Amino acid sequence: MYSILLLLLVSTSKIFCEKFHLLHQNYYDIDESEEIFKQFLEYFDKFYDKSEYRKRLNVLKDNLLKINQWNKEENRKYTLNEFADLTEDEFSQTYLGLNEIISSRTGVDVIEYESKGGAPENLDWRRFGYVSSVKHQSQFHRCGSCYAFSAVGHIESRHAMKHNITAINLSAQQALDCDYLDLGCDGGDPVHVFETLSEQGGSMRDKDYPYVSVQGKCKTDKEEIEVKVNGGTQLMLKDEDAMKDAVAHLGPLSVAIRFTHKMAAKVTHEIYDGAYCETSRTNNLNHAVIVVGYGRENNKDYWIIKNSWGEKWGDHGYLRLIRGVGACGIGNVAFLADVE
Repeated sequence: MYSILLLLLVSTSKIFCEKFHLLHQNYYDIDESEEIFKQFLEYFDKFYDKSEYRKRLNVLKDNLLKINQWNKEENRKYTLNEFADLTEDEFSQTYLGLNEIISSRTGVDVIEYESKGGAPENLDWRRFGYVSSVKHQSQFHRCGSCYAFSAVGHIESRHAMKHNITAINLSAQQALDCDYLDLGCDGGDPVHVFETLSEQGGSMRDKDYPYVSVQGKCKTDKEEIEVKVNGGTQLMLKDEDAMKDAVAHLGPLSVAIRFTHKMAAKVTHEIYDGAYCETSRTNNLNHAVIVVGYGRENNKDYWIIKNSWGEKWGDHGYLRLIRGVGACGIGNVAFLADVE
C-alpha cells in the first residue's frame, strides 16, 4: 500500500491553501524538493533533527520522482501525503499492523456468520452517532497499532448501539499496553485485544488513559472502567453480501483488509475502485480497519471504511471502497466483541 498510500490519488477539485501550494501538483520540480519538504513538514506537523532531516529529504525526493513517473504513465493522479517521507519498508512497519503470523488464530474462537436478511440498501452508522472520531495510530511515534484502534473503535460502536448513546472515545493505549498476546507497535490481532480487555475488566476512556503511540506498562484502573468487555470472536464471512448483512445487524465491524505497496487510496469523496490492491481471500491480510456502513452511488456499490491514520488521510480519515468485487480482500474476515 505504500507507494500510493504513500502518495494519495486525488481529484482536481482538491484544493490546498496557497500556503501549501507546492504539495499538490501534477509534476514536481525536483529542484524545489527542499521547499516542498518544508511545506510538507509544516502541513503534517513533523520535525526532524539535522541528520534525520537530510535523510528524510532524500526519501521524499525519491518519492517525488515516483509520483512524476506514475502521473506520466497512468490515467490517475498522484500527489504527496503524510507518508512521503517514509520508505516502503518503513511504511509497512508503521501503518500495517495486522500481524499475519499472530493471525493464525490458534486458540481463538472462530464462527461462520449466518445472514439474517433484511439489510437496508444504504446504511451509515455515523449518522446515528455510533461512530467515534477518527484517530491517528502514529500521532506521536510510529506505531503499527491498527489492530488496537480497529478493535477499540468497534467496541465503542457496539456499546453505543446497545445503549443507544453517542459513541464514547475509549482507550487504544490501554489495549496496546495490556495486550501481552500481541507485539505492541509491531502488530497484533483484534480478537486478542478483546480477550485482553476482558481480562482487564473492560475498557477505560481515552481521556483517562490517553494514547502516546508507544507500548508501555499496563496501567488499567479498574475503578475507571467505562465499558465491560467479555472477549470476542473472529467471524468468517461467506462473501460481501454476508458482510453487508453483518454490518446491518451487528453495527460497525472490525475487519481485516489487504493493503499493498501500490494501493490507490482517494483523498476525495470518490469511490476507490480497488486498483493496485489484491483480491485474495484470507491470505496476506495485513491491516485492520472498521466498516461503518455501505451504500451505492452512480451504479457503484461501496463500503464506508474508517481508518486510523488521522483526518488528513483519505476523505477526512475515511475511504469509500468499491463493494462486491472482493477488493483488497474485504468481505472475508471480521472481528466481533461481546460488550455490555
